[in-house]
Amino acid sequence: MKYCPKCKIRMPSEATECKQCGAPLRTVGAGAAGEAGSSNAGAEPDLSMQLQGLQHEVSRSRTSMILAAAVAIVLSVLFVLLLIGLHFYHVLQYAEVAQVEVRLPGNAPGEAEIKFVRRNAGKVEFVREAAGRTETLIDHGRQESGDTSGEKSFVWSGTDSNDFTIRVRGRSGWGTDEKVWEAKGGKIQRAD
Repeated sequence: MKYCPKCKIRMPSEATECKQCGAPLRTVGAGAAGEAGSSNAGAEPDLSMQLQGLQHEVSRSRTSMILAAAVAIVLSVLFVLLLIGLHFYHVLQYAEVAQVEVRLPGNAPGEAEIKFVRRNAGKVEFVREAAGRTETLIDHGRQESGDTSGEKSFVWSGTDSNDFTIRVRGRSGWGTDEKVWEAKGGKIQRAD
């Protein structure tokens, strides 16, 4: 195979000069035409072998790039599934609460009577904040006896202050739901 080093095009094997520029042609793996016996003979590597090597490298790098992209996509999907699983693990620990009522019984300052109706098994979390102090009660129901539904009530007494906040956290659909009551000056009302 012959080619023109100036124009970088192939020429027929019987040609001796380039048709475009008139320069002497070279054969692949040898020096310029007429220099077959010089010291440059065989110095240039075989052009077709170089091209095949480059094609092989491109194909190998393309394959490794596709593999790396596939691994990245799989890891991203697994990460999203992990986050979804952790979210549902957290949410499904809570019970659905159908009705919550918080009122002041009036017997002692700082007392609150809480009534709630649980729809299913799980925990219901009660948080009381008063005078810079936070208390948490968690009702898990009586799961060992199977009694996880029905109306429950208790009286929660705290400090002597009539100013406090009560938060009730349960499950609502695919997320958690928090209801807030604030007691000030002997009256309690929903704050959310």
